[in-house]
Amino acid sequence: FDNGREFVKECEAGATKPFPQMTDEEKKLGEACATYIRGFVGGIRVGEFRTGVRMICSPSGVELLDAMRISLKWMNEHPDQLDHPAVELIFRALVDAFPCAKSSPRESPPPKEEKKKGDYKK
Repeated sequence: FDNGREFVKECEAGATKPFPQMTDEEKKLGEACATYIRGFVGGIRVGEFRTGVRMICSPSGVELLDAMRISLKWMNEHPDQLDHPAVELIFRALVDAFPCAKSSPRESPPPKEEKKKGDYKK
């Protein structure tokens, strides 16, 4: 999605309509939107791991559909921003919804856990 307008246009039905009421096209677009969000969140998590800085502090149990709905709600509430890249708007929506506590200047972030050989989760 080049911008927020495209994201809203193509993802709204997949995030708001009950599955049985969606057309085949809306189902395909909904799946594409969920895949887009999954990749976006995965990229954020990789960045967090690499930098040791949490950017989005969502509680456990937040699912892709929740992230889609949060992103769409934010975009609908900020129509003047819809010409910006969709990834920027999704990031802003999720950061607003799930802010991380700011650490004071005296506090340092917790140390990264070192992975041992063979200690990788599947």
